[in-house]
Amino acid sequence: MAEKMELTKLTLQIFSMLERQWLVDDARHASDEARQPQQHRGKTRVLCIDGGCGPSALAASLASLVRLEELLQSVTGDPAARVPDFFDLVAGTGTGGVLAVLLTAAEPADAGDGAKRRPIFSARDAAELLRVKIAEMYRRSWSRLGGVFRRRPKWRFSGKSLEGALRTALGDRTLRNAAKPLLVPCYDLLSAAPFVFSRAGAAESPALDFELWKVCRATLATPGLFTPFPLQSLDGATACLAVDGGLVMSNPASAAVTHVLHNKAGFPFVGGVEDLLVLSLGSGGGGGNVVGGRRRRWFDSRPRRGVTEVEIAMGGIADAVDQILSNAFCCNPEGYLRIQGNGSLRTPPEEEGEVEAHLTAECLRRIGEKVMGEKAVETLPLGPGGKRLSAQTNGERMEEFVRRRLLFPGTAPVVVAGGQPGRGIRTPALHPQSCAAATMHDLSSKQNVTARRKRSDEGKNRADRHVLTLS
Repeated sequence: MAEKMELTKLTLQIFSMLERQWLVDDARHASDEARQPQQHRGKTRVLCIDGGCGPSALAASLASLVRLEELLQSVTGDPAARVPDFFDLVAGTGTGGVLAVLLTAAEPADAGDGAKRRPIFSARDAAELLRVKIAEMYRRSWSRLGGVFRRRPKWRFSGKSLEGALRTALGDRTLRNAAKPLLVPCYDLLSAAPFVFSRAGAAESPALDFELWKVCRATLATPGLFTPFPLQSLDGATACLAVDGGLVMSNPASAAVTHVLHNKAGFPFVGGVEDLLVLSLGSGGGGGNVVGGRRRRWFDSRPRRGVTEVEIAMGGIADAVDQILSNAFCCNPEGYLRIQGNGSLRTPPEEEGEVEAHLTAECLRRIGEKVMGEKAVETLPLGPGGKRLSAQTNGERMEEFVRRRLLFPGTAPVVVAGGQPGRGIRTPALHPQSCAAATMHDLSSKQNVTARRKRSDEGKNRADRHVLTLS
């Protein structure tokens, strides 16, 4: 028995030494990994990008990311600033997963030019790449049998064209080479369960390291658009038959928060949501087609004007995750912001057209103005939940997030021109009078607690003296 206890103690000591060594090495690696223009290390910063159905959702996500990078460059005065420089983790699913991969794709560490593990794509570069390649990625693949056995021809998008475009952009880079921690989910048909590609897993074992272009192809394999995509890890030990991760995880924020909270090796200083700063970018919202008014025939050969069943399911999952995170961050509301459309981005029928004709540079700029200019949607935490329109626009909330929380925490709020709080709408920033009132309330509460404790102690002393007198 004594020998067994000694062996257990020795095992614990060995594992403790290994854990300390791992944490120290990981911290050194993170410090040399990429430059940080702002040394704000108080909170762990997480960027999440939603997935969506095809080019419409992609256009909204592109517009939000380009605006975010423009704000970061403008506020810091650094035209070379990149979005991953200001975040500790980037997560995305579906079209958002492709953007997350492009943002974190990096040159090899031995490039020799002094720019170790720097992202090779800016948000604008990624937007331009996908805008130019969108026709190639979503090229139609007609089925000959469809015209024989169906009233209308059945078609899908060409998976080969998509794979060629992704392989050309990303080359042979793998998850292990990402500039920042990366999470991209998909759904594995072999295990009938979600599968999350992560840089942390790839760093631990080659069995969890995959080529980045295959990760993008896996998370984009939407049923009805593309066939399921089989892929293997670099050493062939792990196999996956992937379909779109957006079907089960259209909002990757929950997976990202869970990963940070439980990955103590990569994020040793995170104790709870109070140590997190999460920015979640939606994919348009409202169930409408962000780019075109006519429904694309992706899941059926018939054109539709309403919302498809897949969009309902994906939107419901994203909203449920948003509601859960709003409740989780109710004690730290400044630590969570979601940018989501309110459904006002539908294009009138006279502007209908094919997919390839929509994502021009001018169209992308116009979509960005619409996304940033519309009123923000605010999720109500606790109680019955629900949503309401905020007094601020998406652009104003994003600028406030960048200035007050991401770059310069604790600074004065951004003043919204004419932005009076609407009916039943919470104002994110407190006025000085409100802050003073809150401080006085806290002081009075502490004084009341102290007085109650004093009265309780006096009553206890009187009772003790009474007992001594009786005895």
